[in-house]
Amino acid sequence: PDAYRSVFSKKYGSLEIPSAGIHFTWDLIQRIKDKGGLISFITLHVASTEMLSNRKIQTKCVEEVTINEEYYEVPQATADIINTAKQNGGRIFAVGTTVTRCLESAYSREHNCLKASSGWTALYIHPGYQLKVVDCLLTNLHQPKTTHMVLTGQFAGVDLLMKAYASEHIQSCKFDMFGDCMLIIQDEGQG
Repeated sequence: PDAYRSVFSKKYGSLEIPSAGIHFTWDLIQRIKDKGGLISFITLHVASTEMLSNRKIQTKCVEEVTINEEYYEVPQATADIINTAKQNGGRIFAVGTTVTRCLESAYSREHNCLKASSGWTALYIHPGYQLKVVDCLLTNLHQPKTTHMVLTGQFAGVDLLMKAYASEHIQSCKFDMFGDCMLIIQDEGQG
């Protein structure tokens, strides 16, 4: 059904929707472009890590968690747009935790840039991970003790994220797929 697809999905293969993308319409995308924002696309086949039972953390040491692999493709045009933006001091906004994992996985330490590539990633981003590509994150509100919440903590800082989640405002929001979202904009140099 269309309610379960983002407007820019084109290829079959995902087990779940990259749910942060469902907040976008073609009108919103055009408005971002009209304000000077550049939009680029990837292919992402979300695995069962999206399902709450598979992403719930069962250990007290978040660094020991492993997650399922997901297939991604970063086209050359996307790599070029992102690398040019980074070289010119631009900021990279990822729409969702899975997109963040994809872009960080496609980063080449050898070349110090995002590489056009395809493959499988099981990259687990948690506090302490040094982000190389993504500067800002648009993501849904996530349930506690999940890998998605841990990745979000890397962007916002764990203390600030916990404070925000304890607020009355957040308590009235909807979580996960089809819920509310938040935009985390890191201070320059953070990450």
